[in-house]
Amino acid sequence: MLTALLFSSTILTTSLLVNPEALHQFALSIWPAQIVLIAIAGLTLRYLFVGDDGRWPAWILALFFCLSGISMFWLHEAHSTSVIALFGLLFILQGLLWLLSASQTDIIPANSHIFSRIGMAGCMLSVFGPLFIAPFLDHAWWMVGIAGLAPTPTSLLGLSALFLLEGRLRWRLSPIPFAWIIYHGYVCFEANSMTWFILPLVAISLMLLMFFEYLNYWRIPESD
Repeated sequence: MLTALLFSSTILTTSLLVNPEALHQFALSIWPAQIVLIAIAGLTLRYLFVGDDGRWPAWILALFFCLSGISMFWLHEAHSTSVIALFGLLFILQGLLWLLSASQTDIIPANSHIFSRIGMAGCMLSVFGPLFIAPFLDHAWWMVGIAGLAPTPTSLLGLSALFLLEGRLRWRLSPIPFAWIIYHGYVCFEANSMTWFILPLVAISLMLLMFFEYLNYWRIPESD
């Protein structure tokens, strides 16, 4: 049920911001890139789950944010607001931040504690949620935004992945995806959507959880 509400909200926002015909033409023009991105995302989840070298997930998240930014900037003329073009540039900046942070990225195994499990669950929902919910919303799955092309699932993936990182790197990588999700909720609110608060609530909850985990992490006394 939560998955349905999350991604029906995503579809509503997309239809409000982008001309459906422009979105359809864009989706057709990049086919079958959607399949490639889902396959890459699935491989990235494997690296996140076992806690291997953190550079691969960081590189892929850099790619996904850059691609989402480029797609938003590409479609900005079809949007009803120029804010989307600004977010497109910010997403490209976010991708560059992930790229620069790759060498500093230490992955926590997804089964190590409750916070990493939350992060892994959020990553899986961000990647595979649109595929499962699309048939119930009478949308072809490749027309529903996926991580790596659409800003909302990409932002959720980015925020969730931060639960699998150690240290202070999280706070450098969280503001832009968090800002997008808040803007997403604002657009839905302006459209009188009954589900406008869901994604902002999820994002705020994730940020609070990261903050509390951060405090706990830095209060652990070092062993002699």
